Amino acid sequence: MMVSNNQFQRFKILTSTNYAMGSIYSMRANVVRYFSLTDINDNLSSQNAYLQSELTKARTRIAQLEADTSYIRRKTYGAEKNYTFISARVVNVSTDAFKNLITIDKGSNDGIRRDMGVICEKGVVGLVSNVNENYSIVIPIINTVSEIGAKVKNTSCCASMKWEGNDVRYASLEEVPIYTTIADGDTVTTSGCSSTIFPEGIMIGIIDKHKKGNKDFFDIDVKLSTDFLGLNFVDIIDYKGALEEKQLEEENK
Repeated sequence: MMVSNNQFQRFKILTSTNYAMGSIYSMRANVVRYFSLTDINDNLSSQNAYLQSELTKARTRIAQLEADTSYIRRKTYGAEKNYTFISARVVNVSTDAFKNLITIDKGSNDGIRRDMGVICEKGVVGLVSNVNENYSIVIPIINTVSEIGAKVKNTSCCASMKWEGNDVRYASLEEVPIYTTIADGDTVTTSGCSSTIFPEGIMIGIIDKHKKGNKDFFDIDVKLSTDFLGLNFVDIIDYKGALEEKQLEEENK
């Protein structure tokens, strides 16, 4: 009986000792893990910063590729219409004033002149208003002095696209007669009436809503296709016959 009790006691002692040692090892492991968290967090922060940097580079590259692809499409179109395009980067843009302006990194050294049309991959941007050797100022659609020849696609009426100084996402299409067949969702493009600036058919936006206004014209709100808040690259339209055509028109005036 005593032998049996001694064995039982030894078993309990060994079990208690193993449990105590296990607890000590577990506590030690927890302490080691705790003090390792700082190194792990530092490594994660470094990896996160690296990934963010790579993501920014990738987004920039994607934007450049999209601009290049769009440029190639417009270059092919322009070759048929006697237009060429000069690509430029937007270095400054204002969107919170009545007379917003855009600065681009191309000037007279690159062939830029006043009154050249400016577009992007999504549609019309505006007109070149001032030029020096290396930079140019563009008056965008979202400027209250801007006025661009436009029309509802598949109609023949030349109208005017103007901005009222409110939301930079919307502008007004004016001088569209009420006998013109239009509907919300119709596409609005350049009219080609000022062919020395914009060729016909370049995207401007979509009719958001329309109604009969005063006199015999519609009141038309157009949602602009160009995102002026995220504008990075533009193309300046160079119509090879512009100077010759303008000179002839001036002589006949």
